[in-house]
Amino acid sequence: METDNSVDLKVEELLKEVQLEYSHALTKFVDDAVSSIKDSIGKIPEDLKVRSLFQLSPFDLLPVTADLAPGFVRDIGADKAEFEFKKPKSLKIGGSYAIECLVKPEFNVDLFVQLPKECFLEKDYLNYRYHAKRCMYLCVIKKYLTSSALVGKVEWSTFQNEVRKPVLIVYPVKKLVALPGFFVRIIPTAPSLFSIPKLNLQRNNVRAVSKGGIPQATPKYNSSILEDMFIEDTEELVKQTFLGSKELREGLILLKLQNESIMTLACIEKCRDSGFEEVFMTKIDYPVKYDHVIRLNLKGKSSVYVSGFCLDDECWRVYEQKVYNVLSHGLSDRVKTLEGSGNWPMDDVAIEKTKSAFLLKIGESLQNSWGMTCTATEDDVDVFVSGYAFRLKIWHERGLTLMRRETGNEHVNKVSNVDKELYFRSQHSSMINGLQTCYPAYGPVVRLAKRWAASHLFSACLEEEAVELLVAYIFLKPLPFNAPCSRITGFLRFLRLLSDYDWTFSALVVDINNDLTPNDEKEIRENFMLSRKGYEENPQNVNSAMFLATAYDKASEAWTRFSPNSVVSRSF
Repeated sequence: METDNSVDLKVEELLKEVQLEYSHALTKFVDDAVSSIKDSIGKIPEDLKVRSLFQLSPFDLLPVTADLAPGFVRDIGADKAEFEFKKPKSLKIGGSYAIECLVKPEFNVDLFVQLPKECFLEKDYLNYRYHAKRCMYLCVIKKYLTSSALVGKVEWSTFQNEVRKPVLIVYPVKKLVALPGFFVRIIPTAPSLFSIPKLNLQRNNVRAVSKGGIPQATPKYNSSILEDMFIEDTEELVKQTFLGSKELREGLILLKLQNESIMTLACIEKCRDSGFEEVFMTKIDYPVKYDHVIRLNLKGKSSVYVSGFCLDDECWRVYEQKVYNVLSHGLSDRVKTLEGSGNWPMDDVAIEKTKSAFLLKIGESLQNSWGMTCTATEDDVDVFVSGYAFRLKIWHERGLTLMRRETGNEHVNKVSNVDKELYFRSQHSSMINGLQTCYPAYGPVVRLAKRWAASHLFSACLEEEAVELLVAYIFLKPLPFNAPCSRITGFLRFLRLLSDYDWTFSALVVDINNDLTPNDEKEIRENFMLSRKGYEENPQNVNSAMFLATAYDKASEAWTRFSPNSVVSRSF
């Protein structure tokens, strides 16, 4: 119940932050901006002949020039495109603004411009004629809006990312502080323009789309036209539904703030506080969400261009096969351990002498049998191979008992610290190797992250093992995304974790094998609170700004005990 109340409070506060207040000043500003656009459109003279660009001759005195719509009609392959301009049948405000569901920082209004039937012929649903005329109609509007003193600028965009259905983005000259970047989006509509049976999803309406001389269905093409025919009806239904329910409007606003439903459900199920942070507070953008974003340039490829616009998936499947060549690079580590034996001495000093004997023997063998250059001491062996240096150490579980002793013996304290470090490294190496097996992209992301840390001079304060754990976290806790499959996406998420995570008041727990018990988690929380005990008195009292906890290191002693400090963490 406590958790539910906490989530309710967070949602309530979130709604206050993102909802737009429909004040008198705001609504008047919007009404004035829309009115100025309507006035400009109303001044367009009718009966102007408008033809497709590639049909123009030097004798055509027409309001459409090549600068307004360069090559659009030609590129989509429309066979006919000519009409006499008539003013829109109606201009209506729609979209999120009309149902009071705008979400900051989304400051725009949709203006539906109903295309007049007089501009179209009965069979203009064929061969992209509708799309060509739709675009040319907007070209005329754009020309007259651009000349208006009340319009700052006019730009092209697309409707639902569909390139064959452009829309106009109009920025008014007048500005309102409460609506930074405000614009009006002009969207053509076409209610009752064509016979609905003619646009049945099983019909072929693009004659160029055929296989072996047999016309193929063009469901996406047909749907594209039907969408414009029914958009006003849909808008009216949405208004009636949402304007009468505050709860529905709030639900829609929350829906706009989160991503796909499958991921959202996973966040609610697996994350704390019902996934509030992951669902509503995590920014979703292409570079971080997707491993590969590929932009295909089909310009000039007539063999695929027309079919690529209208076939459902076949054309894209061909291109997917051509671009799907992602190379994975793995990370290979090898750790050698000595088998346990009852012949090991029980005395701690004798254990260290036995280790030294092993090290000397290893160095001698490598040098005599393999010709490697070795330097051996009682503590370790340095091996030099092909320009690289390797330091060999031996760790034995018996050394862990020294960590629990409280003694003033200087030698024992020294051994204890060495064995603790070797224990941490042994456990860390074992866990990381297992992670690389599960996620092939993990190794490449780690290497890129380490290279970044070194190039920005963070290596001295950010241990390599700490980088490995930070990268491990984005693979183990990827929500609201999937685990990254490319090094660039993984690297971007690593940078976001460094910059966005609340290091001062939150421990980062990396549970690689998913074996932390509730008692372990409680111990980690207690250790974290202890590390932040002096923060309220003086933030500088915190030794390290980063608390990384694992199953083998619940007190964050291994890699972030003293660094990075708060000054360095802010520079992340």
